[in-house]
Amino acid sequence: MKSECILLGFMAYDRYVAICNPLRYNVVMSIPICVRMIAVAWVTSCVISSFDIVFLHRLTFCGPNVIDHFFCEAPSLMQLSSCGDISTEYIVLFVSSSLLVLFPLSLILFSYCQIVICLVRIQSGRLKSFSTCLSHLIVLTLFFGAVIFMYMRPKRPVKDTTDKIVSVLYTTVTPS
Repeated sequence: MKSECILLGFMAYDRYVAICNPLRYNVVMSIPICVRMIAVAWVTSCVISSFDIVFLHRLTFCGPNVIDHFFCEAPSLMQLSSCGDISTEYIVLFVSSSLLVLFPLSLILFSYCQIVICLVRIQSGRLKSFSTCLSHLIVLTLFFGAVIFMYMRPKRPVKDTTDKIVSVLYTTVTPS
């Protein structure tokens, strides 16, 4: 989830450059720049994941050891830990997820606002540009809606099947 958020933000920037500055696209989005973007996404997601792992490692697990979920994610692991106080872990997960979701989402919103402003000014090619962005906007809405629902809630119910459905939405449906 972490690297996907950042990569979707970079994809929105790529669309912005392709639509608003098409003649400079090869210069702005060169191969070294794209490699740096991928490296930033991977390194950032690894660093933030390591914080989550450290805080999840501190949990004490007792009782059932079966994760009632499709995937082994931090929220589902924290539901297993009922022996101790997990409020610190919830806060860490909430803050790290908020930063990781809100920064790329703000980049995406800014780039699409710039795209709309650019398309309002031009006369030809509007429909083609909008259709190019439409699929990306649908994936963004599904992905970020599901991620915000899963990771940006301060407290979670103990048993909820909605979490399972939403996690399938952002892990399986949107990458397809």
